[in-house]
Amino acid sequence: MKERFLVITTTSKKIVYLPVSRLLRIEATPARGPGTVPTVDVYFEGFQAILQISEERDAETEARSIYNKLLDFNDQDLVYLTPGDNITNIAVESI
Repeated sequence: MKERFLVITTTSKKIVYLPVSRLLRIEATPARGPGTVPTVDVYFEGFQAILQISEERDAETEARSIYNKLLDFNDQDLVYLTPGDNITNIAVESI
């Protein structure tokens, strides 16, 4: 079986390829009040992707959607995450 990769394009146009086999967990955090936005944190061995979600979208629903994309074995070998309608900002950090 071929390795699947999550291809993340950050808001600053940095492209990161992360093997789906190194996925540890996905956490959703709702907005905590005025001036905050919901986030989804995707943890891999050695990396964390932090996704800010649009205020109209529920973080838990977006996390579930990302999880389903990553584990859909009928899908492509590359799974893309880019800033767009539901994701307003993406950053990747080493942990």
